[in-house]
Amino acid sequence: MGGAKMTDKLRLFVTRSGREIPLRPIATKTLDDLQILIQQVENIRPPTYTVKILDEDIEEIEHDLTTLKTAEDRIAWEAYEQRVATASAEVNRKVTNAYIVFGVVMEPPDDGTGKKTLNSVAYLFPLGSRSARSFM
Repeated sequence: MGGAKMTDKLRLFVTRSGREIPLRPIATKTLDDLQILIQQVENIRPPTYTVKILDEDIEEIEHDLTTLKTAEDRIAWEAYEQRVATASAEVNRKVTNAYIVFGVVMEPPDDGTGKKTLNSVAYLFPLGSRSARSFM
């Protein structure tokens, strides 16, 4: 490391209980992939309705909770909210997985004999799961 301190390369995430978890930088490509997913959620548009303006022009306007007048409007709004919730949950899962796999610094635990072993955390990282593709 050329004399660099661990804190020069890592940031600390502090949990609610005060536990400090060192995080290392995540690859730009992984962050870019996550940003694309986040953008896809932000691009989900709510249902729309049309308004006639000046006897000829028709304008399409996005619904919000105050503009839902018919049962069809409410059904469309519920479908929109479900799409957003499902997509958001998937993004949250992938962001969490990326940070756990690529960002969290894990020191293998001592097995009691002075040897470090990953057996106790093997369930977190099944064989071959360290590739970005398995989490993206």
